[in-house]
Amino acid sequence: MRLNVQPSSTMFRYTGSRGSHLSFIGERGCRDWARLMRLTRLRWPDIPTSGRIASDGRQLGSIPERAFYETIIAVQPGDITIDLEQPLDERQPDGFRSDLGIRYRDRITHVEIVGACGSDEVTRNAAERHMLGRFHRRLELYHILGIEPVVLYLDILVDPSAMRERFHAIVAALRAQAP
Repeated sequence: MRLNVQPSSTMFRYTGSRGSHLSFIGERGCRDWARLMRLTRLRWPDIPTSGRIASDGRQLGSIPERAFYETIIAVQPGDITIDLEQPLDERQPDGFRSDLGIRYRDRITHVEIVGACGSDEVTRNAAERHMLGRFHRRLELYHILGIEPVVLYLDILVDPSAMRERFHAIVAALRAQAP
């Protein structure tokens, strides 16, 4: 409920004892996780919706991205813009994109959401290793372009207060850099 989105099963690895047992359901396949979510909605119909469509209708790339987005739009100042799929190089709009861009005037901070693992980068299967590898390739491009993204792993994305703190820190840094 605090995330304003139904979490993916991988996110439960970082909830501690109150939810880590649920992460194993996801290892058995998406069908079991979907069944659990259907049963949960029958019991508690007011739980947040699932999927990548945010409450404002915008489509995000993943559930972890949506969890961060839903958290920060609730505290978004009026002078801050949140862009989805922000191009890393404005001269190449069809090139690589960050998950989110947080803008203040002409300054931008690119945000990468790592939905494969926590900040320890421990993965459990080939799909998570593949996603983590893709993330590291994007980091190489950031380095080439001289951009330092903010990286958020699953262990942060299960804690709304930690996400808000990171967002406020990004906003403060952007404002301090602005002319």
